[in-house]
Amino acid sequence: MASATQRVLVTGGVSGIGQAISGRFLEQDAKVAVVDVDPKAVDRWHQEHANQQSNVQTHVGDVADPENAAIIIQAIVEDWGGLDVLVNNAAQSRYEHVLDITPESWRRIIDVNLSGYFFCAQAAARVMAEQRSGRIVNLASINSFASEPSAAHYAASKGGVAALTRSLAVDLGEYGITVNAVAPGPILTSKTKHLFRSAPHTTQIARTALGRAGEPGEVAAAVAWLASQEASLVTGHVLVTDGGLLAGV
Repeated sequence: MASATQRVLVTGGVSGIGQAISGRFLEQDAKVAVVDVDPKAVDRWHQEHANQQSNVQTHVGDVADPENAAIIIQAIVEDWGGLDVLVNNAAQSRYEHVLDITPESWRRIIDVNLSGYFFCAQAAARVMAEQRSGRIVNLASINSFASEPSAAHYAASKGGVAALTRSLAVDLGEYGITVNAVAPGPILTSKTKHLFRSAPHTTQIARTALGRAGEPGEVAAAVAWLASQEASLVTGHVLVTDGGLLAGV
């Protein structure tokens, strides 16, 4: 990597899986910047890490806006001299039957979950290409491969993330940049725990080979490995972390 201390940007890094990912990198003594659209959540995360101010940055912004992506990454470069790891985690999801999805709802899911990943990756890759090194890790989903009811827009966006990951890996390999994705299955976060108490989500968990949902920290561990030197030969790969759910499909 370009720096002994990794310089990391985690989009959507202040809650849920993103919070676990940003926390994991901080535990590894990385410098971590987070961005989220919720200013209150960003401020709360900032206060929680008040004793690590030299190692953290917080940004409020919409990653679906390409100008925001460029501005945030430029701020990181100005403060820390470069960027070693981008984790594209910010995402939106909603359950809507295909007959009820509005054009606005479709566009918002695609804009955040797919276009936002591209804009952030493009801006990060321009910095990493100059360094001749870097790691980009995208958050895909088991919905990248197998859909569930009332999730056409979400599945389309996450299928796109898997394809985008492979394309970026092919284009950016010559610069020493690896691009991979992690595809979680059912994960217990503060926002999803209530979903897993009712069908069809209870059935989904029962169908996993391990018979349980995952924890955010388990996804964070997979992301951290893909961003590490140990994974230097891995690129264009989607690492499924679903407890064996897809294995039984």
